[in-house]
Amino acid sequence: MFIDSRGFIHSYRTVREATFDEDVARIISESRYSKVGATDAPERSSWVATAKNRTTPTAGSQNRTVE
Repeated sequence: MFIDSRGFIHSYRTVREATFDEDVARIISESRYSKVGATDAPERSSWVATAKNRTTPTAGSQNRTVE
């Protein structure tokens, strides 16, 4: 991972290996983030308020706020 002094992750790379019989497969995933903090937050879908009004909190979830 490349993390700057503010704690933002700019990129990361993972490597996994799996063995199938005698063959070895290597899976490499890389991601890079750009313009950190420059993206706009999407608008909340119109159905979210309706869904929140139609649900009942379960035990232990009453102290959390869902945004």
